[in-house]
Amino acid sequence: MSVRFALLGLLAQRPRHGYELHSAFEALVGGERAWDLKPAQVYTTLVRLQDGGLVQEEGLEQAGGPEKRIYAVTA
Repeated sequence: MSVRFALLGLLAQRPRHGYELHSAFEALVGGERAWDLKPAQVYTTLVRLQDGGLVQEEGLEQAGGPEKRIYAVTA
């Protein structure tokens, strides 16, 4: 399994922001010990997926904290 395909699979379930993707990925693989995915790698991968036309930014979420970009898979 690659990070790229795992993130696409998680986004196929529903749109998410980067931190949520990181948490869902860790839950999917069984925690940090099984696969230590750095948050920066999530965002780098999202940019590459967006540049490739596979993911698009759907909106922003702001709930009393910093803005969070919501990503979704493209058609």
